Amino acid sequence: MVNSNPYNNQNASFIPRSVSKSHNLYFLEFMLIIFFFAYYLLPAVASAVPFMVALFIGIGYLAYLFVREPFWRVPIGVFLFLCIGISLLYFFFTDKTLIATSVSNYEFKRISSKINEYFMMFFPVCMFVRIYTKASERQKKLLYLIAVITFSFVIINTFVELMTNERAVRDWSGFSENNENNIGTYAYVYAVPMVVTALTSLLYGRRGISKIAVIGIIIFLFVFLLAAQYTLALLATIIGIALQISANIKNVGLKLLLWLLFLGILLILPTLLEFFADTIQSEDIAIRFRELASFFGGGDASGYNLNGRMELYGKSIQAFFKSPLIGNRNVGFDGHATFLSVPADIGVFGLFAILILVIKSKKYTSALMGEKQRQFTPVFACLIIMGLTNPIHGATTALFATWLLAPMILKTHR
Repeated sequence: MVNSNPYNNQNASFIPRSVSKSHNLYFLEFMLIIFFFAYYLLPAVASAVPFMVALFIGIGYLAYLFVREPFWRVPIGVFLFLCIGISLLYFFFTDKTLIATSVSNYEFKRISSKINEYFMMFFPVCMFVRIYTKASERQKKLLYLIAVITFSFVIINTFVELMTNERAVRDWSGFSENNENNIGTYAYVYAVPMVVTALTSLLYGRRGISKIAVIGIIIFLFVFLLAAQYTLALLATIIGIALQISANIKNVGLKLLLWLLFLGILLILPTLLEFFADTIQSEDIAIRFRELASFFGGGDASGYNLNGRMELYGKSIQAFFKSPLIGNRNVGFDGHATFLSVPADIGVFGLFAILILVIKSKKYTSALMGEKQRQFTPVFACLIIMGLTNPIHGATTALFATWLLAPMILKTHR
């Protein structure tokens, strides 16, 4: 049984707790958390709510905790200091911006947009800690249900659209702001690897219909990624599944056998991918299969989108070593990978800042996972893979899935 008061555990004594012994969120706080669930998960809400409004509400909530809960003051102070610090480094050391130079209050919006990026990346950790140290069991279950239903709604709606337009997700990303089909963001696709990795752990200890249902959901999400043509997210999902299976196997010999089997599959993977590419009807998806087959067959994906990504990753690493201390004022390209772009843009200080945020977030989340810490590690590994291959600083739903949705899945189903 998971400890219902994890901050009483010696291993989690650093977790900020409430001064009140009652386990129940006030109604307004509960509704505010639901608002952020919708903001992170529903593209329509994310596009309708100005980022400054969401940022103001989020900081206001932390200010409330800062005043009311003494144990939260140091973690909140460190969190805001690092978010603002990264943003100031971008402001002073680079020419990069997320907004047009023609807007009013340009300098203010430039720095506030960066604060918003990094605040929203790690704010779900604050919500997770608050929920699992303050909320009642009923509130936890209700919030979990809301999160799962909302995420499922978005995925199913998108999948239906993909069945009639196989480039729907990619087309959406290029739509103009007033286009009636604009969904605001497609970043929720990046959350799928973390969700699938968490769901994989539910296969253990289950039998019959419940096990079949979990397998069905995993297969559906796998097909969803395939239909959405997110090659690197698909790879992260496969690795996450393998790591989760390994984490749930205690027998060392069996675990070794599993990894040998996995390596064997990798050897024949190019042939399998070429076969699928030849048999599938969709030309776009066939291209993705051939792209992967080319990459795994010889480490080369020349002529494909993946090759361009690999070049950008290399350029980011070169840019960092060119100016490791303060980064590069203008690298001249989008590195397309958060954990590589940050050091390339703002140097070693930015790298240390985001590493501290990631490590601290992992520490807080793991401490509240109880006996499920081992199952959370593969979810965290997915985030690292995604951060090394994708711009996750703009995909806040992926961070929501890592720090909140996936842990809720693991903690709710024992």
